Amino acid sequence: MPELSEPVQAEIKTLMPSYGTARNPIDVTAQGVTSGGLQKSVDLLTASDEVDAILVVLSLSSEMRKPFREEELTPVLAAQHKPVLFYSYTVPSDFARRELAKSGVVVLSGLSHAGVAMRQLVDYARFELPKPADEARLPSRDLSAHLTSPVLSEADSKALLRAAGIALPDEVLVKDKAGLDEAVARIGFPLVMKIQSPDIAHKSEIGGVRVNIAAKGEVFLAFEALLGNARKHRPEAVIQGVLVGPMAKQGVEIIVGTMTDKTFGPMVMVGLGGITTELFRDVAYRPAPVSAEEAGAMLKGLKAAPLLNGFRGAAKADVVALSQLIADVSVLAARHARDIAEIELNPVLVHAEGQGVTIVDALVVGRG
Repeated sequence: MPELSEPVQAEIKTLMPSYGTARNPIDVTAQGVTSGGLQKSVDLLTASDEVDAILVVLSLSSEMRKPFREEELTPVLAAQHKPVLFYSYTVPSDFARRELAKSGVVVLSGLSHAGVAMRQLVDYARFELPKPADEARLPSRDLSAHLTSPVLSEADSKALLRAAGIALPDEVLVKDKAGLDEAVARIGFPLVMKIQSPDIAHKSEIGGVRVNIAAKGEVFLAFEALLGNARKHRPEAVIQGVLVGPMAKQGVEIIVGTMTDKTFGPMVMVGLGGITTELFRDVAYRPAPVSAEEAGAMLKGLKAAPLLNGFRGAAKADVVALSQLIADVSVLAARHARDIAEIELNPVLVHAEGQGVTIVDALVVGRG
């Protein structure tokens, strides 16, 4: 409870006998109630910016005595722009309930009930309808040509995302050794190489990823090793080649995805990413599409939110860029709900403030 200022206390003291108290919690005494001091105190507190809500505590057990005159109480309450709750520390009589109901007052019979009611009023006051998503930001394009199979490889998933207007790093899909020199010249060192197949979702589990490659000789060895591991562990898989891309800068690992709920339709999801996604299950969901502002609210609701806000001296992450990515992906999912069942971007590396985000891996599942 806030400490009331001396001027406010001085005004309240004029509304009660000398043995009352104007400090918070205020006690106008029974005499103050019958003389109208309680109503006037409520009026005074409403005009003050020192309190946000008022809880009137009194005994309402009498079956005969009116606690307030309706003609005096009703105009006071009608003029309020702050919550005013009534709590009886004795069992309220039916008579008192009926009389106060004439002024629109509901009597609460437990202090815990009063606390819950106050919290609900605060939550309701904070609630705002989310702003509509900025769908015009993402160009409306036909993506059907990219949905070549029910589950797309990383390379095909990223091609679809690029076509939809979502920014990704430059990468090259190499199908044989002859294309490696051109890929290295285009991407530069250090680079990453990943096996590509719509049948291999978790590439690292079969030795299908090589990182921090810094020399041309390593490139050719990695190419052969990746193909060999894929044939060994997944001989039935259709191999498209090896995706060559730049090593991403360090950042906070986040997962951004979409799925389809039977009741709510397309949903967008964000949470702690990388290999910890399934371990901690720290995720937030919203019906798609969402605005960047609503995406930011999703991030604030994560237990991992401190990691994005400079945890233990680390640089603050680019939450603005991440929020915009979540919004864009949600628009994509809602716009193409008939064709796209799921999208998973994991991990998305969120770099320091102003440095954007990098989509490291992507998976798109169609409805075919």
